[in-house]
Amino acid sequence: MKSKYLVIFISNFIALKNYFVIPLVLLLAITNMVLAQNDFRPGFIITLNNDTLKGLLQYKGSISSARKCGFKASEDAEQVHYSPTEIKSYRFQDGKYYVSRNVSIEGKVDTLFLEYLIDGIVDIYYYRDGQDKENYLVDPGDGNFIVLDDSARVFIRNGSRYECDAKRYIGILKYIFRASPDVSQEVERIKLDHRSLIRVARQYHNEVCKDRECVVFEKKVVKVKFVANVLVGVNLNQIHVISDQAGNNLFENCDFNSALYPTAGLNFSISLPDLNERLSLHYEAAIGKRHLNAAYTYSFQGVITPDYYTVINNVNFSQLLLNNTLALQYEIPFGNWNGLIRTGLSYRYFFNTDFWHQFKVIGGGGYEDIVTRSPFRNDDGGICLGFGASWKLQKEHKLKLEYDFRYGRGIYFSFHDLNHTIKLSLQLGK
Repeated sequence: MKSKYLVIFISNFIALKNYFVIPLVLLLAITNMVLAQNDFRPGFIITLNNDTLKGLLQYKGSISSARKCGFKASEDAEQVHYSPTEIKSYRFQDGKYYVSRNVSIEGKVDTLFLEYLIDGIVDIYYYRDGQDKENYLVDPGDGNFIVLDDSARVFIRNGSRYECDAKRYIGILKYIFRASPDVSQEVERIKLDHRSLIRVARQYHNEVCKDRECVVFEKKVVKVKFVANVLVGVNLNQIHVISDQAGNNLFENCDFNSALYPTAGLNFSISLPDLNERLSLHYEAAIGKRHLNAAYTYSFQGVITPDYYTVINNVNFSQLLLNNTLALQYEIPFGNWNGLIRTGLSYRYFFNTDFWHQFKVIGGGGYEDIVTRSPFRNDDGGICLGFGASWKLQKEHKLKLEYDFRYGRGIYFSFHDLNHTIKLSLQLGK
């Protein structure tokens, strides 16, 4: 039985994968906008007079970091923005280090904050430009920059256009590291990224320089983190009937009440530091039981006879359900507490449905029909959006208050199913 539920759960998430794109784009847009304004981390700046000012630095994406430094002397101080011509450098505590340098871009000299990756016999720098292109520069020791180019090479042969990966940076690095045959050979297999370039530059420095150590400014690697929460909450469930397209009068003119019911369960999060240190994959499973009913009564006069008729339409059902949610979650720091925002997919499985429907006509001989067989699907899939906040209680534990909104396809083809959930949870992981 458990394997049956697992198959249903996975198949529905796969079927709903196209719905994931819109909420994912929405999540990234909102979080980038909010985070850019509120993520300040300890660090310092070096002024043009070589003074060191400690405070808080605004943590931004690579493109913005190359053009501007946001600095606050304290948590309550006003933010000041510095351009690369106004300060010499800035660095996050035990993290990224940016230095002001003149760079030639398409024949024009521009001053940028370059991320300083390693200081050794050979220095390596990085920046991301406005076209979202990654750029790596090497200073072989003479103060001049050499650009490492991995752009594809395009050529025409017999009237056809061909494109190949040039990897021209390999030849450049082999020449720069020529004093070490081992490093020069290692270069032939490396990729153009932070980790690979730092590794070969450090190896080269250790081989050819014995009087000083190289300094790596690479940001510390954030470990994958797993946390678990126990949660209790309250659901407000709403069903909107478009029309009873089946034409069997089951839900004719019905307007279901809003159901308020408790829920309890567990949720789990695993961080995704390779994508973003504040991004995590969030899974939640919560169980609850909802009760909904709808009643509609109306009267009319017959056309053939003057008799009056009263139609009574009553629907009642209750369902024990398991709500599963798989979402991307982003944490946004606000001092002593964190904001949360997430979006993803939701899948509900109904273990049983107690259904009762009465369709009764009073007058003209009367008529009554009672239906107890449920016409509903046993599962429902949709999308969800949520936000909330967390507060640190102790070193290992957090208290979370969250709100989720869920829009589902409905358990009947003419239903729209909306669900609002307010949850209180205790985080057990570190």
